Amino acid sequence: SPSSASAAARQASMRGAQLDDKGLEALLKSIGLRQRHLSWKSENFVHLDIAKNRISDDGMALLLSKLEEPLDWAKGLLSLDLAGNGQLSAKSLAPLCSLLVKPAFPNVKVLRFGGLGSGSFGGAAYGGGLSDNSCAELLRSCEPVSHTLEELDISYLGIGRNGDTSRAAAIALLRQCTVLRTLDVSGNHFQACAMAELCEAIAQASAVETLHIAHNISCWHMSYHSPDGVLDECSRARRPPGETPRSTLRGGAVLAMWDNLPRMKRLRLLDLRDSQVDPKCAFVLAACFQFLPELEAVLLSNNPLGSYGVQALVVATLGVEAHGRGAPMARQPLLMLDPCQQDTVAA
Repeated sequence: SPSSASAAARQASMRGAQLDDKGLEALLKSIGLRQRHLSWKSENFVHLDIAKNRISDDGMALLLSKLEEPLDWAKGLLSLDLAGNGQLSAKSLAPLCSLLVKPAFPNVKVLRFGGLGSGSFGGAAYGGGLSDNSCAELLRSCEPVSHTLEELDISYLGIGRNGDTSRAAAIALLRQCTVLRTLDVSGNHFQACAMAELCEAIAQASAVETLHIAHNISCWHMSYHSPDGVLDECSRARRPPGETPRSTLRGGAVLAMWDNLPRMKRLRLLDLRDSQVDPKCAFVLAACFQFLPELEAVLLSNNPLGSYGVQALVVATLGVEAHGRGAPMARQPLLMLDPCQQDTVAA
């Protein structure tokens, strides 16, 4: 029927179908035949989703070679999802980078590359991914379409694992993404200073609504200047008698984000799972809540929050104004914690 033909023309999805190179080749032939029958135009095609399959470099080269001719999909493409194809290597990135640089996808709004080269999606969270140079090349090739990007998934690529080039490329790309609404940089290796620069780049656009920075192993330890007054209560509650207060504190991603997180006024979801958010970090995060009026959910599982940290977060979500600054929260965000941990139960 015309309606079903129109719907099919707007999306081609084989997500998680265990598709290999031969299956992909057969799929492309089938779509090509249907396209000639239905007289599809390039502007009709919108979404291409082949995430979480078993496509190799040869299969990806075949797909990319047909996007412009004979399929004529590139100009109308709005989203490209290749995430979870862990068997892909740097070899397959060259034609992809060439298409992005042209740019062959002038209208693309969604790019998902999470887990490329990791062997299996999320399976090698901290050890897999692309080489530093290959990852940097991929990120730099996205710059020509950065002004249209609304969603970017560069999780589990190994950014920063073997060098700083890829981290710098990621930050440079994000500085150009002025309309980005969803960002996933989970499972990479952003050091504390790089995490601060990353968040500064995100905050500049003030458009991000969903931010995933979970499982960034390299932002576990850092020293950071204590924001005035924010940790007084935590220090009083936890400092043993006679201990001298320190002007710096040890922490992770939250402390690196401190200066820029309150500027993300449209933020709705913040994913900080497995980010070494300790009690002091939790107090800092809780102080940020009042500046985030649209916040709906904060994912904090697998963190050493401690009972004091959990209490601070719960009090903040109840809309209690902290330290006399800012306005009460317009809504109460959902906190995703570890429900069976002793600290959570005690708090």
